[in-house]
Amino acid sequence: MIGWRRHLGRDTRPLAQFIRYGIVGVSATILDLIIFSVLSLWIYPSVDQELGNEVRAHRSTLNYTAAFFITTVYTYIINARFVFVPGRHSKVVEFGLFVAVSAVSFALGYFVIHYTITQHGTPTFVAKLASIVSSVLINYACRRFFIFKT
Repeated sequence: MIGWRRHLGRDTRPLAQFIRYGIVGVSATILDLIIFSVLSLWIYPSVDQELGNEVRAHRSTLNYTAAFFITTVYTYIINARFVFVPGRHSKVVEFGLFVAVSAVSFALGYFVIHYTITQHGTPTFVAKLASIVSSVLINYACRRFFIFKT
């Protein structure tokens, strides 16, 4: 049990921290994909190629936006609890910076989804995957070096 506490603690080596960040990231990505998929398949459909690229792009970016807000709050809570050491800034500033960094990644992902669908006719879920890949390193670097203590 003591070994697990060390691995779950925040003050371990950078490699262990990056692994925990990766685990949290995977869980956040799964949550994001579930929300995006439910919205894209049943609530505000954006998958059917017959809708046309403009309609799919518009609906996909709206679904992406909804998933972003929920996932950002979840990711902040889990990162502050298990990955990084809070305290470099007040909680309000810390959360604001976290959301700001997430918003930059969101904007990049938004562009990737919209551009790849409208300009290349990329399938909705391939565009979503490209948006995920485009933001992982930006999020980690900014969160690790600018928002949290370590």
